Amino acid sequence: MPSLSMVYEILARDGASPAFRTVAAEAKNLQRVMLEADAKMSAASKAATAEISASLAGLDRAHQAAALQYDRANQTMIRSDDSLLVMQRKMAASTNALLAEQRKATAANLEMDAAMSKAQTDLAAKTAASHRARVSAFKDIGKASAAALIIVGVESIKMAGEFQQSTNILVTSAGESAKSLGMVRKGILSIAAETGTKWQDLVDGMYRIEKAGFRGADGLTILRAAAQGAREEGTSLEVVTGSLTSALLDYHLGASSAVMVTNEMKTAAGEAKATFQEFDTGLGRILPQASSLHISLADISGSLAEPGSTAPILGGL
Repeated sequence: MPSLSMVYEILARDGASPAFRTVAAEAKNLQRVMLEADAKMSAASKAATAEISASLAGLDRAHQAAALQYDRANQTMIRSDDSLLVMQRKMAASTNALLAEQRKATAANLEMDAAMSKAQTDLAAKTAASHRARVSAFKDIGKASAAALIIVGVESIKMAGEFQQSTNILVTSAGESAKSLGMVRKGILSIAAETGTKWQDLVDGMYRIEKAGFRGADGLTILRAAAQGAREEGTSLEVVTGSLTSALLDYHLGASSAVMVTNEMKTAAGEAKATFQEFDTGLGRILPQASSLHISLADISGSLAEPGSTAPILGGL
């Protein structure tokens, strides 16, 4: 038979069993929560560790890239320094060459200055000697020669005054402009030198030409053609000027046709075996009517040049 203590112990144990079960259940829940928390912490730790590892790997890669860029930049700087040194050497060489050329140029300039100075000295000496020779020669001319020179000078001055006075009539009576008179005077003197015609005859010829309405440069063009024709035909400038201006006016031709018209008249006169003056006499009577009938100047000149036709025309018109 169980003892009383055992009965009390069993009763106590039976009475405490619900409490024990509750405590045990709570303990199991707590253990589960702790396990879950431990699992979550472990997962978080792993994720954090992985993130940290990834960050460290990225930092390492960035460090390596930065180190590589640094090495490249350093190499570039080294090459730049080398290039700079090469450039500096080239500049130094160019500077030395330039200095050498400057020294050569300076020496050449000094030599040139010396040569020019010598040449100027020699020229001055030759000029002085020439002057002395001219003075001596002039003294040797004598009084008679000096007087002759004075007379020539006076005549030249007198002739220049006459030329100026004679050409003034072109402005006062022939319609030439005062502004163009200087050009006309130069042209007359030029034609005189070219054709050997006296300037007095050329002034008279220019007067007739300007009276016909051709002035300035146009008048000089006609005057030159007439002077050349007169010289070649051996006739007076007055005759050729009259024929030429009549033909130009009757056929309404400009000064640019002066040479052509002069040549046609010269050719026709030669073929007609007549002097230019004789040919001009017949031509002057025919041209106004021929022009009004629209018969060309070439046809008229050719008709006058036919054998047997010139004499009747010249004599009968």
